[in-house]
Amino acid sequence: MALLEKVQAQVSDYVKEEVAKMVSENVDQQNNSTKKVEKTILAFTAPDGVTFSNEKEYKKYMYANFYSFTDRVGEKCLRVPGEIRGQSFDLYNLKNCEVQLLDHTGQVFADDLVDCKVYIGACGADVFVRNCKNCEFTIACKQLRIRDCSHSKMYLYSATRPALETSHHIQLGPFNGSYPRQAFHFRQAKLDPKRNQWEQVHDFSRSCEDVPKPHWSPIEDKDWEAWECKIPGSNAKCENPVSRQSDALWFTQGQGNNAPVMGIKKQKGGMGSQRKSLFNRIGPKLK
Repeated sequence: MALLEKVQAQVSDYVKEEVAKMVSENVDQQNNSTKKVEKTILAFTAPDGVTFSNEKEYKKYMYANFYSFTDRVGEKCLRVPGEIRGQSFDLYNLKNCEVQLLDHTGQVFADDLVDCKVYIGACGADVFVRNCKNCEFTIACKQLRIRDCSHSKMYLYSATRPALETSHHIQLGPFNGSYPRQAFHFRQAKLDPKRNQWEQVHDFSRSCEDVPKPHWSPIEDKDWEAWECKIPGSNAKCENPVSRQSDALWFTQGQGNNAPVMGIKKQKGGMGSQRKSLFNRIGPKLK
């Protein structure tokens, strides 16, 4: 009996030790899971250090504080290289403001701006300018879409033909802006600075009698002004990869009832003047 009791005691002690180990392992696993959950909860951190447990709230905060300027009067609004990084951006209800978006951006909306000066750098998508009045824009984008605007000036790089709708007294000219690393941002946005179609405007309201004229006109050379934007605290050199002389596709009037003929504009100097294009002999550009 003594031997049996001794064996039973040993078995009991062994079981207790195993149960204690299992409990300890379960506690460790639970602690690790809790830590992982905590890390997940703290995963959404804004550049200013504010943290979020909800992704939707995080995106809402980022939009309101980092990817938009809204409801402002008489302010200078700045985003420097590295602060946008290809994200979409909104400008809304601004008056007497100067805006500089000096970074690669996604789609940009500029709505309800009055008496503002705006720089939108290297947008890899469309820029929508709507219901703006008495403003001056410097824009580099894949395509510019203008609607319900008036009495504004736009220095433009557009990879495709700008679209104009129900707008009037818009002045357009070649891109005039420079800031550090802009050429790199053009590459990020997949924009070819040698192909600028700023003057190839598609006027959707061309035949509309209700829209005052002129709908648009080119900025005269004597009125063209460069805009150089330096980065605060940086001595980096400002750069503008876009030539004032565009090398975009253009259209000439065909002979008789033939359709317009597309060609390539001839640049002054550089490669554009080294080769004569077949289109140089076709005729003048359409007015």
